[in-house]
Amino acid sequence: MAETKDINHKLNEYLGWLYLGYLSLLPAMGTAGVLYLYGVGVGQLGMWLIFLGGVAAVGVYLATVGSYTVIPKQWWATAFLIADGPLIVLFFDGGGKGIWEHMVDAYLIDGTAVWLAILVLATQSPLPTADQRTGSIFFMFAALATTYLLFFPYINDKVLTNPWRLFGLIFGIAEASATRFYIFEKDRVLRDTDKTAVLIVVFIFVWLFALFGGFGYHQGEW
Repeated sequence: MAETKDINHKLNEYLGWLYLGYLSLLPAMGTAGVLYLYGVGVGQLGMWLIFLGGVAAVGVYLATVGSYTVIPKQWWATAFLIADGPLIVLFFDGGGKGIWEHMVDAYLIDGTAVWLAILVLATQSPLPTADQRTGSIFFMFAALATTYLLFFPYINDKVLTNPWRLFGLIFGIAEASATRFYIFEKDRVLRDTDKTAVLIVVFIFVWLFALFGGFGYHQGEW
C-alpha cells in the first residue's frame, strides 16, 4: 500500500511539472502557430509593439503560472488539467485540422483561461492597494491587447466564420476558466523565486524564438 502511494505521488509530481511546462509553453505555441499560418499582418511597427507588449504580458503570465499554480493531489486530476484543453480542441476542430491550428486553439482556450484567472487574482488579492491593482490591471490589458493583435486574422478567418468552432472556443474557455480559477484561488506563492525565475527566463526566450522565427520565416529570412 505504501509503495503504491509512493508511485502515485511520484507520478503526480512528474505530471505536475509537465502541466507547468504545458501552461508555460502555450504562448509560444499560439504565437508559432498563428505566424506560420498568417505571418504578421500589422507591419514592422506593429511587430515591435507586439514584441514590447508581449515580453511584458508573457512575463506576467509566466510569473503567475510559476508562482501560484496549484497541482492537484491526485495524478488523474493533474492529467485531466493537461488533457482537457487539447481534447476540446480536437473535438470541436475535428481531426482533419492541421497541428498549427490546434496549437493556436489550445492557446486561445487554455491561455485565455489563465489570463482570466490572473485578472481575478489581480482584482481580489489583498496585497497591493486599490490604486496599485487598478494600475496593474490597466497595464496587463494594454500589454495583452498588443499580443492578441497577432490572433485577430486567425479569429476572423477560422473562428467567426464557423459557428461550431466559435461555440467550441467559448465552451473551452468557460470550462478551462473554471479549473484555472481553482488553481489560483489561494493567492499564495507555492514555489521559490529561483525556480520561478528560471521558468520565466527559459520560456520568454522560447516565446521570442517563436515570435522572431515566425516573423523571419514569412519575411523569407529563415
